[in-house]
Amino acid sequence: IECLKYFQNILDTKSPQSQYEILKNFDILKINSYFNDCFDYLSNARSATVGMQNIIKFMEENLLSINKETQNLVEILKQLKLAVSKFQQDLTASKSAIIAVMKNKIEGNCNILTYGFSSLVCDILIELA
Repeated sequence: IECLKYFQNILDTKSPQSQYEILKNFDILKINSYFNDCFDYLSNARSATVGMQNIIKFMEENLLSINKETQNLVEILKQLKLAVSKFQQDLTASKSAIIAVMKNKIEGNCNILTYGFSSLVCDILIELA
C-alpha cells in the first residue's frame, strides 16, 4: 500500500509537464527509476515481498495499457487514479477477508509459528488478542 500511496503522490503533486513526461516515456525497464525512493526505502526495511512485486505488475499493466496517442493527460491521470484507488480498496478488502477467515480458524490455546515478518500476520494476532 505504501508503493501505491507513493505512486498516488506522484500523480497528485508533479507538474502536468512532469506527469506527461513520466507517462509518455514510461518503459517497463524504467519502473524502478521512477519509484526508486519508495522501493529503496521498502527494500532496506525488508526484502521484496509478493505484495511489492504485485504493485510493480499493477503499475506496469496500468501504465502500459494506456493509449497515450488518443488520450489526453487529464483522462490518463483520471484513469490511473481510479485504478490506484480500486487496487487499494481490493487490497484492504482482501486483508479483511483473510483476517476474518483466520480469526475463525485459530482456536484459544493454539501455538502459532511464524517465519519472518508479515503485517498481515501481526494484524491477525492483534485481532485475536
